[in-house]
Amino acid sequence: MQGVFKLKKIYVFLGPPGSGKGTQAQSLRQSMDCVVVSTGDLLREEIKRETVLGKKIQTVVESGGLVPDELLIAIIEPLVSGLSQEPGAVIFDGFPRTVGQAKQFDQLLSTLGRSIEQVLYFDASLELVLERISGRRICSYCSHTYHVVHVPPKQTNVCDECGHSLIVRDDDQANVVRKRYQAYCDQTAILRSYYEDRCAVIDTSQSLKVITRAVLDTFGCGNRC
Repeated sequence: MQGVFKLKKIYVFLGPPGSGKGTQAQSLRQSMDCVVVSTGDLLREEIKRETVLGKKIQTVVESGGLVPDELLIAIIEPLVSGLSQEPGAVIFDGFPRTVGQAKQFDQLLSTLGRSIEQVLYFDASLELVLERISGRRICSYCSHTYHVVHVPPKQTNVCDECGHSLIVRDDDQANVVRKRYQAYCDQTAILRSYYEDRCAVIDTSQSLKVITRAVLDTFGCGNRC
């Protein structure tokens, strides 16, 4: 699949926690010429480094809330500038989360001569999210994501990529997930209106194969993947 994208293209994957957007982004990173920017990974790395910004983020995440715009933008802006010369597609997994972030993101991309090609919204009910997250496992070292049923590692609780152990994240606990889901619906769903002319909705209640095909069709490579 190398070389599919001749122009620099920006894609945004939106959806509640556990909707499968991260799984699809990882799949595309492995099979196509693209870079995946996961805000979740960026936030966890900032927390791991124990910076002043990271400590502020940790407090919000552990309470099940959404990270404020100003904290996310502070992390995203230098990263976006560094990706300005990437030759292929860039997928932003879970960013932006608010209309305020979306407007700032559009402005930032405009200054770099880029714009969003397509937004994919991964639609999932709370029941489906709880079912999926209960089986989610994260590599303790490289943050690669697995699911015990849908995307299992080759060896139980061992990462295929680096060989380190898999863990259940603190924010994947059911009570925290419910709060995160409601916060997402309250603050983020309005983005579908903002991105209406650029947004394709993916029904994640379907099988993984059907979901993947829908994503590839949106990328315009359904017959080539």
